[in-house]
Amino acid sequence: EVAQVVLLHENALETLPAGVFSGLRNPRSIRLHRNKIAVLPPGLFGGGGVRSLYLGENLLEELPPGLFDALDNLVSLDLHGNRLQDLPSETFRGLKSAIAIDLSANNISGTIGAGTFAQPDLAFVSLAHNAIRSVEAGAFGES
Repeated sequence: EVAQVVLLHENALETLPAGVFSGLRNPRSIRLHRNKIAVLPPGLFGGGGVRSLYLGENLLEELPPGLFDALDNLVSLDLHGNRLQDLPSETFRGLKSAIAIDLSANNISGTIGAGTFAQPDLAFVSLAHNAIRSVEAGAFGES
């Protein structure tokens, strides 16, 4: 039986190599919160059945383009308490099943662009405790 839940939270992880989770056939949850991760390599999470991903309380300043593109079954994404600054509108385009995205307590500034949170079933988005200057029409729906 291959692991369906990976618990690596509350450690001292600083980096993760691309493909580290590729041996998992159908992971349900990956918990990496409360580490010291500053960079996530593109393709880190591959595809599969990951439904919840916990990356809160790390040292992330940016998310590489396409990081979440293959996670079309992801329902819950927690990125709270990092150091994220920019949020390009295409960041979450692959999250077609997302219901909840938590980006609270980061350093996000500037504008939240149209279509950033256009997932059809998205019910919860937290952008509290950031430095957001403006939100475009269509940011929380189809652009």
